[in-house]
Amino acid sequence: MPDEHVLLSVVPSMQEHTLPKPLDAGVVCSVNVDDPLLFETTLVSEYERSRDTLGRSEARLAWIAWRPLEASSAPPELTQRAYEGIERWLTQGSQ
Repeated sequence: MPDEHVLLSVVPSMQEHTLPKPLDAGVVCSVNVDDPLLFETTLVSEYERSRDTLGRSEARLAWIAWRPLEASSAPPELTQRAYEGIERWLTQGSQ
């Protein structure tokens, strides 16, 4: 399934997606899913697409995932579990 930004004509193709430029400049960005049913996608598939099509490393994707947690007003125990999940994913992915 094409990325929702391609479907909405925000970018002409995933290969021409603008996400790498602000990320490489240090801008805090997030990968998310606005309407998973409409666009037939999941958050995991969006991260996979960012890795496979945009060339983001596992470590870079973990960095992207941590940023929204830092800005979140979620309860500390929830953000801690999320941090731990990202760390597990990163550790397992590098084995």
